[in-house]
Amino acid sequence: MAQTKLKVINVGTEWFVPFLEEQGVNVLRVEWSPPVERPSDITSILRKLRK
Repeated sequence: MAQTKLKVINVGTEWFVPFLEEQGVNVLRVEWSPPVERPSDITSILRKLRK
């Protein structure tokens, strides 16, 4: 069975990348985080707290 070189796409979490790179794994880093969405009622509460 032929071996292929592992390639990894890393989305947002960096802690395990060094372990992969130490083993010669190609890692493509993508900076991403989930969008911040606040329901309107939370926004209203936060505005009241600011006053």
